[in-house]
Amino acid sequence: MLQKRKCPRGKRKRRARVSKSNQIQNIARLNREEDYDESSGSESDEWYDGDENDEYAYSIGGYYKVAPGDVLKKEYCIKKRLGWGHFSQVYLCQKKSDSEFIAVKIQKTGEDYIKAGNEEVSYHEAINKIETTETHVCRMQNHFEIYSGRGLHVCMTFEIMFSCLYDILDTSEAGTGFPLGVVKAITREVLMGINEIHKAGLIHTDVKPENVMMSAFQPVDTKEFETYRREFEYNAAEIEVEKTKEKLNKGGLNKNQRKRMKAKLAKLEKKLQELTLTLASMPKAEDQDQESKLMALMHIGNSVCENDKANVKLVDLGTACWQHERNDYEIGTRNYRATECLLGHNFGKEIDIWAVACMVVELCNGELLFDPDEEEDEEAFDNDMRNAAHLKQIMQALGKIPGSLRTRNLFNRKGELLAFPDGVEYTGLEELVKEKIPALEMEAIEKLCQFLKPMLEIDPGKRVTAEECLKHEWLQLSKMDKEEIKMWVEDVKFELEGEEDSNEEEEEDSIEEEGDDSVEKETKI
Repeated sequence: MLQKRKCPRGKRKRRARVSKSNQIQNIARLNREEDYDESSGSESDEWYDGDENDEYAYSIGGYYKVAPGDVLKKEYCIKKRLGWGHFSQVYLCQKKSDSEFIAVKIQKTGEDYIKAGNEEVSYHEAINKIETTETHVCRMQNHFEIYSGRGLHVCMTFEIMFSCLYDILDTSEAGTGFPLGVVKAITREVLMGINEIHKAGLIHTDVKPENVMMSAFQPVDTKEFETYRREFEYNAAEIEVEKTKEKLNKGGLNKNQRKRMKAKLAKLEKKLQELTLTLASMPKAEDQDQESKLMALMHIGNSVCENDKANVKLVDLGTACWQHERNDYEIGTRNYRATECLLGHNFGKEIDIWAVACMVVELCNGELLFDPDEEEDEEAFDNDMRNAAHLKQIMQALGKIPGSLRTRNLFNRKGELLAFPDGVEYTGLEELVKEKIPALEMEAIEKLCQFLKPMLEIDPGKRVTAEECLKHEWLQLSKMDKEEIKMWVEDVKFELEGEEDSNEEEEEDSIEEEGDDSVEKETKI
């Protein structure tokens, strides 16, 4: 649930401009952007790489420190961490009252993070008031506060989810992306979720595959808890060994202190050796992860074929905003930003529709519909240049930017982009989609573009609503769609069986090696 991962897309750079009208957005940009010098276009890693034993992460204004087995509010027992982001960490917990497994999102402490947490709670409370027979938003179940030595932490509880679509998009050897029928089912449910959010008076602002998650389709694997606990202990012991070695090398210790320090080091190193052996005998997390992702692909394919349902939900309202407020800051992930966001205009719920359209193409083949970094051909590729390159791609696919939206810093009086004096050649959306999804037949591309064009209206006032999108015939699955899905599921099934056989062989080889080692030891004795 709400897993956060460090996005491997090197080109996806995130930047936001702060709006004075919404104080929460002062830190919203930090959740979206990597700290990098945009004037040079270079990247730099964030200081935090997800290490749960990094003490700096739990300093003033930081995360809430927990260990496996800790209990929050005498009710929620920590089992393992599910993910982390700039604002919070998410843990798999088991309730003591009824043994139910849930996800608990624990916000950082510090005044800004507390405000952001309370704001997110208010968003969820608004959505929870929207009545629907079938929700496609991961709704908050409960919220509470806990305290650390550094202050208050806002917490929210949610149902357990599986993985985000981005994580399983390129899992199968059959190819990146989903069959068209699966994309249709996902799109329909995402639009239903967007409709709920819009009815609540909110704008999601960050619709993308990372923020669409599959509902859990298997019971929680409790065997993972022991592996997680051992890994947590190993990492903690490893850090303690390094600290102890530093103290010994630093000097300034008397004879007795040095003796005690060496004894401590020996004890820690012995513990590390024992944990190493224990972890070596446990299943490898990456093998299980690959199998579970392939099973997820099979599940979503079968579910769409049998029930016309993908069982996905929108997550992460951390940077949502109210529709009635003035919103003119740069928000959302670069590749999904609507024209009005790129040009710094006040935006509304229409930006979510634009983002859904961009995501539809990506789900088909893993290719971003608009990717301004493809245009990068010089060292200084700053934010204005990226916006210009982004607008160029939009104009090539969708036509000229209306005069009411143009800004002087990017356009001349003729409506031409200043950064591209040779002009922009209009090629049409069909050509762009054909380039991004080459496997699609021209007839399928034309039908897809008929669905996408009203969602990609450059003028937000002419853009369709989520309710209107849901009435479009493209979302209806055909017999051909389902046949294609069945063939795809068979390919994934074949791959999964091969993966399982490979893991069994590795286990057998490991047992044989352990047997050889024991015989060798007996011979030496």
